Amino acid sequence: MKNARIVFMVMGIAFLMFVVAPVASAQDKPGFLVWDGTFLKVKTTHKGYYYSATTLNNLNEYDRKISESESQWGIVSADIDGNFAIAIYSQGNNKECVSQTTIPLEYAGGSQLQFVANFVIEELDTYASGLVYVNGKLDKAGTAINQGGTISTVAAYTLERGFDEPLDLAANGLTIKMTVVKELGCTLNGM
Repeated sequence: MKNARIVFMVMGIAFLMFVVAPVASAQDKPGFLVWDGTFLKVKTTHKGYYYSATTLNNLNEYDRKISESESQWGIVSADIDGNFAIAIYSQGNNKECVSQTTIPLEYAGGSQLQFVANFVIEELDTYASGLVYVNGKLDKAGTAINQGGTISTVAAYTLERGFDEPLDLAANGLTIKMTVVKELGCTLNGM
């Protein structure tokens, strides 16, 4: 029954992606330059299931539910042509920013300050996909995003092979909540 819910969730998100993607190509992208260089506090939560490499068709004592949260930091890279990506960093042992991944957002609809976008991350053994809602307000000068703006998932999931050992599988619902902040909680080289 639990496996059926995972399959149903994945199918539902896949259906949404096929509906949203054609709409995105039919609209002109707004310029996102006001977001460029925006700092984000990122909280990521994974909830799902882990299947060990020895599971095959039988569950065993190594299989378990996953419920993990992590705090990270992000920097938006955006431009006037409608490109929008978020570089994600974790904090290293010496409080330095350690690059983790980049989340490229593909505009689906809305304005430069409030819009829906989809993302796909394909790495060696990891696949993630989802929809996010981006919401921000301009500062008084109208040149940057005010603190308190948010980027959060509407629906997202990850599939990861080699989670703990080769050939295992982690399948998770993914919740991402990003909030605009004044500064990062880690130090970038050169800053």
